[in-house]
Amino acid sequence: ATGCSGPCVLVVDELASGLDEVTAYVVCRALRRLLLEYPQVTLLAATSRMGLAVPLVPDVEIRCDFGRFDVQVRGERSAEDLGQHRYQQQY
Repeated sequence: ATGCSGPCVLVVDELASGLDEVTAYVVCRALRRLLLEYPQVTLLAATSRMGLAVPLVPDVEIRCDFGRFDVQVRGERSAEDLGQHRYQQQY
């Protein structure tokens, strides 16, 4: 994060997939603290572990389930800031 001169994106696939529940929670809390310390960094994470949203406290959460996705906006950003309200799409 210290090498970012502007906005940066951290992309993580299968976040904490190899960790037990307690360790995954601790890692996600530490990651959240890091993101708060470096607000220019955006995290884009994919996981099948729904409970990780609790320690991460995401501004935007997208849940995908069998071709259906649900977008929830929280935090400082409002749905209007993202140009959408709670949005659901079925394929």
